[in-house]
Amino acid sequence: NLNEDGGSDQLITGNTLAAMPKSTLLDVLSKQVAGFHKGPLPGNSLQVYKRNGDVIVFIIDGYNINKEYDPVEESSNAFAAYEEAYLKYITAEEVVGIEIMSNAKNTSSYEAYHKLYSSGIVTYTFIEITTYSGHGAFDKKIPGMFLYKPVVPVLSKSFYSPRYTVDKGDTTIPDYRSTVFWKPDIITNEKGEAEFSFYTSDNNGGHLVIVQGTDMEGKLASSCTFIPVKRQ
Repeated sequence: NLNEDGGSDQLITGNTLAAMPKSTLLDVLSKQVAGFHKGPLPGNSLQVYKRNGDVIVFIIDGYNINKEYDPVEESSNAFAAYEEAYLKYITAEEVVGIEIMSNAKNTSSYEAYHKLYSSGIVTYTFIEITTYSGHGAFDKKIPGMFLYKPVVPVLSKSFYSPRYTVDKGDTTIPDYRSTVFWKPDIITNEKGEAEFSFYTSDNNGGHLVIVQGTDMEGKLASSCTFIPVKRQ
């Protein structure tokens, strides 16, 4: 936002966008911005997006997608079609938030920066759109890609593992646990080494050990081995 205080006349937040993730940006604006429509410029047949009587200037990640055309030129109709294509290309799930500046207090800095000044003939509303990619309308999508927002991590429950303080020997309560140890927060040293211990059960044969982990930089690893248990 170009305003020092971040001022806007309307803010469409991430919560609103999350409720309509597959909607196009055009659908979002049509539903959320009062007075949003398409109409002609004063004294010109060019159809542009407007908010009530204001001509809308779209700013996507700081880039004015309208700046490439002059409403006086007949060829401007071609870019007007591109403008609509951009709004249909971006979906709500790709957008962090949308800010609408329509009153003079909030539009003056935008008019000065983009050299577009309201007059008795044409007035402007500026819509600032911030995407997660930061690349605006020119970020090429990869087919099959989807923005995934994982749920907030939660602390796992502690796994009960008995601790025998003396030689258990014979007991009337045998220990037939199928899973004898599980710990999700083992941290290795710089050599990738860590120590842990557990008591075996009364099952014969041995235990299968499965180790899974990550280096916290996106790489995953998994390994398994078998530990034989010999009874004395």
